[in-house]
Amino acid sequence: MSSDAGDDDDVVHDFRPLIVVYKSGWLERPLATPPVPPGTDAATGVASRDVRLSAASFVRLYLPPPCAAVAGGERLPVVVYFHGGGFVIGSAASPRYTPLPQ
Repeated sequence: MSSDAGDDDDVVHDFRPLIVVYKSGWLERPLATPPVPPGTDAATGVASRDVRLSAASFVRLYLPPPCAAVAGGERLPVVVYFHGGGFVIGSAASPRYTPLPQ
């Protein structure tokens, strides 16, 4: 952060190495891993796509592989999962939730 922010640089909560919260509301996540881009899992054929909700947030959609049921006009069930932890130390694009491409 820049030095002209004054008191905004003050640390309010320091939970290193997981998260550091500054007075300005800015968060630092020292253990953050690089995000895994959306794509298609070669083992299952499941595709993922990211949909932006805002400049700082997104949802990751997981789509089943094409199959005869879909081609025949049948509908597939939909599962909606809301992660209750808020992804404080990760995100839907973390390697823990999305396999790395092979």
